[in-house]
Amino acid sequence: MINSGYSESPVIKAVKQLSTSALFLTATIAYTVSIAFSLISSLVGQSSIVTSLLRYADLYDLGGYGAYSYLSTIRVSSVIGTLIGMIPMILLCLGMWLTFAEGSSSGMKKMSCTGLTIIRVISIIFTVLLGLVGVISVIVCIIAMVTVGEDAIGIMLLCILVIGIVLGLYILYYLKLIQTIGTMRTVVQTETPSDRVSMYVIVMNIIIGVVNVFAALGSVILSRDFFAFLAGVATAVAYITWGVFLNSYRTEMRNPQLIPPSTPLTPPQPPKWQVDPPTGGDWSGQGILMGVCGVYGGMELKLDKGIPVIIGRNPKESNLIIATDEISRKHCSIVYNPDGKGFVLTDFNSLNGTYKGNGMKCTGTVTLQDGDTFYVGNKDNTFQVRLK
Repeated sequence: MINSGYSESPVIKAVKQLSTSALFLTATIAYTVSIAFSLISSLVGQSSIVTSLLRYADLYDLGGYGAYSYLSTIRVSSVIGTLIGMIPMILLCLGMWLTFAEGSSSGMKKMSCTGLTIIRVISIIFTVLLGLVGVISVIVCIIAMVTVGEDAIGIMLLCILVIGIVLGLYILYYLKLIQTIGTMRTVVQTETPSDRVSMYVIVMNIIIGVVNVFAALGSVILSRDFFAFLAGVATAVAYITWGVFLNSYRTEMRNPQLIPPSTPLTPPQPPKWQVDPPTGGDWSGQGILMGVCGVYGGMELKLDKGIPVIIGRNPKESNLIIATDEISRKHCSIVYNPDGKGFVLTDFNSLNGTYKGNGMKCTGTVTLQDGDTFYVGNKDNTFQVRLK
């Protein structure tokens, strides 16, 4: 049952506005058009080849009915193969449209992440496929070097180098894209802003878009394939607008109005924290967790004796939320132990680890003293423990 009194958080409103913006819609439409024209270009090209073979067989009376039957089977098989090969692209397009639809929805307590999940899964599949292509390409080049002899070793090594660089750039692009989409999902799930959108992905989208412009011109000049030209132009528009959109998303997530600095931190479980000491009082003799940098940079959180502050990205399991992929759902905890005159830091087997300020990885439980620092995931999320 939906609570009619529910009010969307500023973060969800911002995400919905971004996912229904002209930039995102343009990228989605352009990608849809590129798939359509790529499919038409592929089918028309295959049909032309098979038709030419049928005419050749008829002209020279080759094979009789068997040749016609065999070539017709090839035509049907090529169409089916083309459709199967484009399934990942179609699913990626579906994910984009679902994201747009989810952003357009109203009256829902929680924005769904189904579209973003599909995009992320397809990106993982593309990454795996690119890795396999790289391995196969290297094996083929090595076999070719052994076969052709020493004269062509230099050329083959150059081919391996070029293939490795290109595939490496693409694999890194998809890895960063997977991370970026994961961050966007976490933002929706936790309603906590995060600007961890990879600049590499933004720049690569622009570069890939420009490359597709030249590829489109080449297709119409060299092969006079008008459908391939339209597909290339649409792909270029999709990549470029997607890159601009991600930059806009990154900028919006830095908007200080999404989390006003004066907003007190209220975890889903005790204790209730304060950013400032209570009126007329102080925190003398208290344990303090201070944010050195990151989302909580400059904030001081009171640590009550023996009550852990759990750092993670899942608000159901943690009470100090950092909504980035580097942080595990339940990453680590910090407890003030006045009897031992120190602080106890415990890592919960997090994926990216918890580290003391000197870079030493914390395995299990370690003790920190007044003034010690630690960071979770990476140095962008650094904290200091202090006594007051």
